[in-house]
Amino acid sequence: LIGGGIANQGTLTLTNSTVENNSSGYIGGGIASDNTLTVIGSTLSGNQVSGLGGGLFPPGYTNGGGGGLYNSGKATLLDTTIAGNKSNYAGGGIYNSEQLTLTNVTLADNGAYNGGGLANAACGCGNVSIYDTTITGNDATQFGGGIYNANGAVTLANSIVAGNGAGYQGPDIAGTGTTNYTGVNLFSQAGVGRAGTDVYVSPPDLSQVFASLTTIDPDRVPNSGDEFQTGTLANNGGPVETVLITQNGAAQDDGENAAVPSGLTDDARGDPRVFDGIVDLGAVELQVPETPVVTPVAPNINASASETLTPSQLFSVSAPVGFPVL
Repeated sequence: LIGGGIANQGTLTLTNSTVENNSSGYIGGGIASDNTLTVIGSTLSGNQVSGLGGGLFPPGYTNGGGGGLYNSGKATLLDTTIAGNKSNYAGGGIYNSEQLTLTNVTLADNGAYNGGGLANAACGCGNVSIYDTTITGNDATQFGGGIYNANGAVTLANSIVAGNGAGYQGPDIAGTGTTNYTGVNLFSQAGVGRAGTDVYVSPPDLSQVFASLTTIDPDRVPNSGDEFQTGTLANNGGPVETVLITQNGAAQDDGENAAVPSGLTDDARGDPRVFDGIVDLGAVELQVPETPVVTPVAPNINASASETLTPSQLFSVSAPVGFPVL
């Protein structure tokens, strides 16, 4: 019933490990941790909580949580991917009721009734800190496809929460808990984040965020209306699968360096965390610079041999926000 793959009540560190295709009837399809857990460079995938414990549930409990990870202690995840996990109730990827820190983490393609990617408990005892993380492709039947913060506090810094889906409310974020925003964050849900600081990209325009898109169909019925697009999880190098961002897109060179955690030098793939001077949003740092786009503005030029045309008469130059046009 508890911890289909691992049940931890002590101090556990997982490095370069895979917790895959496990099942629990109550909590923690992959891992249930009630003490201290550290996960580095690892993958939790294909785990599930079925909620079929019947009379074996503790009194007052009828539903399970935490398809990939159930945390009721202190959990720290770094350079880790949690993907394709399911929960019949809350937290398809992660259910948290204590202290959780995610850095360079990819939460992708998880599903639950509430909180497809992450559910923070209704008790108000959960505190989640999310740095340089990508949350995409997660689905909730009811509330919070990406994050369902029922209570407690969630802090987001330099992260992407976009391309998630929910049947009722909050495709990216839902809940009545406190959400704090630092650095710069990117969403595909209108009205989330800080106007003028955080970035909103509408769902039809997610190609501006992710290098490759995948269509998710939660009910597997074509054209039923619940389909949504998401970033594609793939092998982009490094120890875990990640979701690549678009070059010259909305997430490149758009973060705030001061919000990068102290001592964090690499992204989820092991590449430099800050490239080209400004940190990217999400778990992956592109290792190519932003480039200006040059387009001709004078397709039909009639000039005598003695005329000299200036560059501005021939071309226009556009660049991403923050890129100097020389």
